[in-house]
Amino acid sequence: MKKQSFIKGSVILLISALIVKIIGALFKIPLTNMLGGTAMGYFSCAYGIFLPIYAVTGTGLGSAVAKITAESNAKYSVADTKRIYSVSMVFFGVLGALCSLILFFGAKSISISFLRSPQSQTAVALIAPSVLFGCISAVARGYFEGLNNMYPTAVSQVFEAVSKLVFGLAFA
Repeated sequence: MKKQSFIKGSVILLISALIVKIIGALFKIPLTNMLGGTAMGYFSCAYGIFLPIYAVTGTGLGSAVAKITAESNAKYSVADTKRIYSVSMVFFGVLGALCSLILFFGAKSISISFLRSPQSQTAVALIAPSVLFGCISAVARGYFEGLNNMYPTAVSQVFEAVSKLVFGLAFA
């Protein structure tokens, strides 16, 4: 696999970020119109719980996997590099599943205690699986970024935004 230069990788990620922002606007504007103020408030409450969890898994986890993958790859240890991916995927897949289950089954308590919005319970429960998918995608993105290949990250970000658009609007 040919490594990408820093500039080329940055341009790839910049283009995907622009596409994601456009898709995000195509999601948020119709969602607000479909749900109205009250339901959008419930969505915002759930998103307020989800966002810090996703920020840790999406940025911190991906960066950590990228760093250790790059270090292993620099030593030309293909077996170790693959093992890092496998162990990270299993560990953070289980961790993501546990966090998703806690969020799903604890939706009522979270909505009452932290959000002070018992009506947000359904929104919190429905957003819970995103934590698992966030962990899994962060490991995969970090792995490929550590190998200096930004295409999988860019494609997965656009795919994630399109999925959010399609499924989010369909379920709304």
